[in-house]
Amino acid sequence: MQRTESVKIDWEQRIRDLNGQPGAIPVYLCHQDKRIEGVVHAMPLPPEQARKHAAKRNNARVIKVARRAKRP
Repeated sequence: MQRTESVKIDWEQRIRDLNGQPGAIPVYLCHQDKRIEGVVHAMPLPPEQARKHAAKRNNARVIKVARRAKRP
């Protein structure tokens, strides 16, 4: 089996690309010399839940930036 480089999936962007529609994102699960083809099913959150999640994500980013600023 040919070795290929792993690529980190930008899940936020992939889901954004679905434009609020349910979708399936093809993935490969790799372990040692095995590569298994699979699919991740994505469903959009209801608007209220999406707003809450966005606020949490934003707060986490602010905290991360603040922690970095405190480093020597």
